[in-house]
Amino acid sequence: MSQQSAFNWYGSSDAVAISGQKADSSTDIVDSYAAEEVIAPGSLVIRGTNPETQTKLATSNTSEVIGVAIHKHIDPLYNGAGYPIGAEVPIMRFGRVYVKAGTAITAGAQLMLGADAQHVIVATTGKKVIGRAMTTVTAAEDLLIVEVNAYGPIAS
Repeated sequence: MSQQSAFNWYGSSDAVAISGQKADSSTDIVDSYAAEEVIAPGSLVIRGTNPETQTKLATSNTSEVIGVAIHKHIDPLYNGAGYPIGAEVPIMRFGRVYVKAGTAITAGAQLMLGADAQHVIVATTGKKVIGRAMTTVTAAEDLLIVEVNAYGPIAS
């Protein structure tokens, strides 16, 4: 007897990646901080009010971005909004992670904070570089692989 309906193990139409997902198993540095506000995976973050223990969303290109909040499987009660206030947030400070583009980006470009903490754009002179694009994307909202280096230099 043949199967009457399509069988789908994980979903043939599922996205290849999600924002905040580790891109590969290369060397990375991930630190954890408590969320000072709700933080979605894939967001660029800075130190919080208590810089030793808290983190919050980056709000400007002059902010000292410390990394990207990475995805982890969390309690479903979070309702997909992200890590709630007080929750442990894993932050990739060095390594490769998927992040949403704020515009078209070419592989190799240096990147900085976009219009909000959820997006990156090509860096301009004097702004804090958070990493380098490892893939090319053609439109805003596309996911690209970013090699994060929160310890990197200021763009020149």
